[in-house]
Amino acid sequence: MQTGVRVATIWARTPVSTSGMITMRTPVFAVAAMLATLSAPVLLTPEAQAQSVGQRDPLVERLQVRADAAEQSVQRLTGRVEQMGFQNNQLRQALEDQNGQIEQLKSTISALEARLQKLESLANSASQEAANAANEARTGEFTLVGPTDPATKEALAEQRDVDQSLETKGAVPTTPASLTLDETPDGLFKQAKNLLVRGDYPAAEKAFTEYLGKYPDNERAAEAQYWLGESLLIQEAYPEATEAYVTLVSTWPEAEKAPDALVKLGRSLRMMGQTTEACEALNEVNRLYPNAGPVTRSSVAREKDRAKCGGA
Repeated sequence: MQTGVRVATIWARTPVSTSGMITMRTPVFAVAAMLATLSAPVLLTPEAQAQSVGQRDPLVERLQVRADAAEQSVQRLTGRVEQMGFQNNQLRQALEDQNGQIEQLKSTISALEARLQKLESLANSASQEAANAANEARTGEFTLVGPTDPATKEALAEQRDVDQSLETKGAVPTTPASLTLDETPDGLFKQAKNLLVRGDYPAAEKAFTEYLGKYPDNERAAEAQYWLGESLLIQEAYPEATEAYVTLVSTWPEAEKAPDALVKLGRSLRMMGQTTEACEALNEVNRLYPNAGPVTRSSVAREKDRAKCGGA
């Protein structure tokens, strides 16, 4: 083959030393020595190394500078990210704390609202009881001194009949022997009111009648007319009480006591068995006095129930 012939030819042409060894001038070994020399590391002196560094490529230097700057930027960004993460954690914790405080405040507010509602309920109840008590006191639904026994009622009725007879004949009606009426308007009104409060209803009736006879145009005449009706109603003189209340409503329709007088008129009519007329009078309260107070409206409802006015 050609390859074998060529190798044989190389060896045939290679000079041999006198000792029979192949010399370094042989072409094959010369190539191998050259290759070994090229692959061996090059050892430079310090001067040569410094000269080599000083001669670095400017492009490489610029790239290195940019790489260093980029690394520093990455480090700074990493620090900022870590800082922002820490701040976010703090904000999250603060929000959780605030949410807890809000829930606590809601609970406190709910408790306070419940307590306020309870207090309002108690206050309304107390106010209603006080109003009812005041209304009862004002309307005469309680006994000021003591119960009016049948004998006393009969005596009062007889005395009233005597007085009416004397008035018809032009004589002066009798008054209790121990009663001396005041001569001034304010004094007489106060005296009559005190007699009513003490439970001396006949004397109170006389005093208020005297006041209205002497001072019909006084600023307290309407109130005196109302209390006259009260003194008659308590004595169960229902026809006379009815007349007193009708006089008040017709003469002083704008008076403060006018709505209450209509309520008492309804009661007087009911006590006389005239329930239809009583319900009509009670219905007039809401029509004529739509702004009447809660106590008056409560009295109207109570009287309607007693008179069985139904939906009237």
